[in-house]
Amino acid sequence: MQETAFTIVYMVETASSVQPEFGKRGRCPTCKRLISLSAPSCPNCGQVLSSEIWERSEQKRIRRGRGILLLVGATLLVLVLKGILPSDGRYAARAPSTETPNYLTVTTFAQAVAAPATNQPAISQRYRPDHDLAEWGRTIKLSSAGYPIAVAVRDAPICQNPYSLVEAMDAMKANEPVWVNRIIGCTILRAGSVMEWTVQSTDLGVEIRMTMSDGSRETYYGPDTGAGSDYENWLGVYNR
Repeated sequence: MQETAFTIVYMVETASSVQPEFGKRGRCPTCKRLISLSAPSCPNCGQVLSSEIWERSEQKRIRRGRGILLLVGATLLVLVLKGILPSDGRYAARAPSTETPNYLTVTTFAQAVAAPATNQPAISQRYRPDHDLAEWGRTIKLSSAGYPIAVAVRDAPICQNPYSLVEAMDAMKANEPVWVNRIIGCTILRAGSVMEWTVQSTDLGVEIRMTMSDGSRETYYGPDTGAGSDYENWLGVYNR
């Protein structure tokens, strides 16, 4: 029973620390319509917008979400302690499974989808044009476009503009995540995030692609994974 109680608390604490979605759009604090974060006002309801308003709205959303999660967690904990819910794990809340599902959820903001196991395509030549990777491609999970489904094994900076990546990596090296997020088009990709690895290596790093929560697809550039890099082997792939 102690293990079950700990698991429920773990679930609540983990869920309440989920990062907000990143990208170029957010929901209007007044009418909740999805709009550009750079818009001076909401085109739907006319709400005047600013960085301060966005920040207050996000803090309010986080507080509300944590309150709900803590209430649910406390209720489940009471039920377990009273014996209403079994403590053998059949219905207890658990940490996320380490098994790899076909539909790979990343976080609240992004996801990547592997092609069906019975209909896996050939690996895209664009992934690494100078090598024949056909045989290797048959051993890993690929998206429907033929790109490897990859997972971040550590936190790493990613940017929509590859030329911003050097500054973002300097910010990470200085342990200043706020600096990373203030670089236009850059953010920190958390360990465990899953994506399409579209180009193994460019002159400036790797190219990756993710499907965002609003259905759009975004291309980002991340650190090089090669030997000697500060981010050596920071991306991994899933075997079939």
